[in-house]
Amino acid sequence: MKLLKLHEKLNRPLLLDGALGSMLEMAGYAKTDEVWSARALVEHPETVEQIHGDYISSGADIITTNTFRTNPVALKNFGYSSQKLVDVAVKIARKAISKSDVLLAGSNPPAEDCYQAERTITERELIENHERHIDYLLDSGADIIWNETMSHLDEIEIICKMCDELKTEYVVSLYITPELELLSGERYSEALDLVLNYEPVAVGFNCIPVNTFGRIMKFGKPDFDFGFYLNCGASSVSDSRFEQIISETEYTNLVANYISFNPLFIGSCCGSNPNYTKKLSELLVE
Repeated sequence: MKLLKLHEKLNRPLLLDGALGSMLEMAGYAKTDEVWSARALVEHPETVEQIHGDYISSGADIITTNTFRTNPVALKNFGYSSQKLVDVAVKIARKAISKSDVLLAGSNPPAEDCYQAERTITERELIENHERHIDYLLDSGADIIWNETMSHLDEIEIICKMCDELKTEYVVSLYITPELELLSGERYSEALDLVLNYEPVAVGFNCIPVNTFGRIMKFGKPDFDFGFYLNCGASSVSDSRFEQIISETEYTNLVANYISFNPLFIGSCCGSNPNYTKKLSELLVE
């Protein structure tokens, strides 16, 4: 597996890139609607490429495609082709990577808004959304499927089954509430048991506040390959702003507390930028 091979080669936690969508939003290139950051693939592709390049220059070992809102459900009312936008996103990222050893993670988000507790689509629509989006990512050349901000148990099981049947390399990254529950109501432990039954390359935690991650880690060092990229901007589900609330130095100091847990990868999420990646890179070479 590419992720594990790179980890073995570097003999340290792999460094994932940081926020892309919130950077585009803060720069005025992403509207706060269902399409969000995906619109920049058509209107500002050079900016997307520049952000990827900045993360790589800052030390990222893995970059994620700008596909957090290219899935069919998100685009159904906007006239964009999911397949075409995914292809564009992967090509832009590949161009940024050039001939480096950086891995390309194909971002596969929840079918609906990542902070949305109530389901408004049918089960068939949910399944078809992920079937198509994952296929598009693989066909376009993503190295690994990066299922991000997953917070509904049925959706988690759907993507695990799909990736398992496709025999593709994948990560499942969970969004957990401060009460250590999914947005669908199940306990974190139930979600973890389900995911581990399918044996992904790793389980991730993303877009959660550092305090919530601290509560999870109080259970001790995980006995499975894991990674994390935490929220550096919006402080809660109800807060859609991405102002910086944790500085690069503060975040790096927090991450340093968990390096002894031997995570497979570390990174940063909403509200971050390449400066966070650079600080984390410096931490890893100390």
